[in-house]
Amino acid sequence: ILTASAGIANLILCSRVHYDARAEATGEAKNEAPHPGVAALLGWIIPGAGHILQGRKVRGLVAFGLVVTLFAIGCYLAGGTNLDRSRHFYYWAGQALLGPIAFAVEMVHGHPLMTENVEYADAGVVLSSVAGMLNVLLLLDVYGYSEAKRFGRPLATEATVDPASESGPFDASLG
Repeated sequence: ILTASAGIANLILCSRVHYDARAEATGEAKNEAPHPGVAALLGWIIPGAGHILQGRKVRGLVAFGLVVTLFAIGCYLAGGTNLDRSRHFYYWAGQALLGPIAFAVEMVHGHPLMTENVEYADAGVVLSSVAGMLNVLLLLDVYGYSEAKRFGRPLATEATVDPASESGPFDASLG
């Protein structure tokens, strides 16, 4: 658990160092938005919390609900057998991307003995690992949003279009 946590924290620290170096070199960073590294770290600790820190509360709550529910469904289908690092090492690495939630569930429920065949164990292992990988996509969204806000760049959802230059789906000159 400590090794996995250190790896994720190192990635976030590297992103912060890169961001700080770029901001210092260009001198264009604004300080009204949360630092991308801080938002990403918070999003890894609690999925969706980075979005909430940025003021995108609905997106954060939906992200938390979906990712944690997907992880819970995976644990249910696998009967908790998905939480064993020695049994499912590579899948556990995907689960570790979910953060302390996966670690806490493993400490409380992990390493059950397999006394019988669990019918949907493979599906549960895959779903819980996919939940962790989806959390990485959420972290990338948090990081990109914070970086765009701090550097004052427009987001894709905030693109402005001049209505006078738009001819619409049909060009009036074609009749």
